[in-house]
Amino acid sequence: MRHLLQMMLMCAVAFQAACTSVVWNGGVYDADRAIDTHITHTLAHDQIHAFGRTAAGHLLMMGERHWYAVRDDVSQDLQRVLQAQLPAAYQITVPYTGSKSDTLPIVVHENQQFSSQFCLDYAIQNAKNPQQQAQENHILRQMQFQQQINPNLYRKCFAIVGSLHAPLSSLHGQNPPQSRSKIAVQLQIEQQHTQIQSNKLARNILLTPLALMADVAGGLVMLPALILGDLWE
Repeated sequence: MRHLLQMMLMCAVAFQAACTSVVWNGGVYDADRAIDTHITHTLAHDQIHAFGRTAAGHLLMMGERHWYAVRDDVSQDLQRVLQAQLPAAYQITVPYTGSKSDTLPIVVHENQQFSSQFCLDYAIQNAKNPQQQAQENHILRQMQFQQQINPNLYRKCFAIVGSLHAPLSSLHGQNPPQSRSKIAVQLQIEQQHTQIQSNKLARNILLTPLALMADVAGGLVMLPALILGDLWE
């Protein structure tokens, strides 16, 4: 009996203490906010034509619209994959589904940062040559590619983040190394929009003192009741 009473009173306290939060968060279902923030995505395109390194040694993917400096904790791994001595190119695929993609997806954030999630597939090119096949298998496994249901297909997925920079004509006065082929990029440019509805904002300001009083009163009434609940056996 004592535990049941305490649970009921705690639920009541939680409900009472939510008054101010409900006022400013737009009701129980967050549908009536005075200040509403939402993010939109605008599609754009870029094309990576070369790879280089920043002064700090981070991988730099050089596009026509942006240069993408990959953060250090993932830069070395991706760099090793891109520099691997394999006879064929990788295929970009979509994480989880494995479907092929003709573009590299990159999300551009407002703070001059970017992020990207993608997988690279590699199909063994020398399946009829056991020695060459063994060499390709060895390189792929060293780079932690995962063998797929098709034993000649390997996959490795990446989640990279980094910073955006304006393109320059050269890197430290030297021409950057060109990639095997240009890589098309699908950009999603994030934009944050904030809408303020003055009538709802005024309403919230008027209701806030009442909500705070309800929160305080609820705590003052319910807390002694919880203590007295210990007397119930």
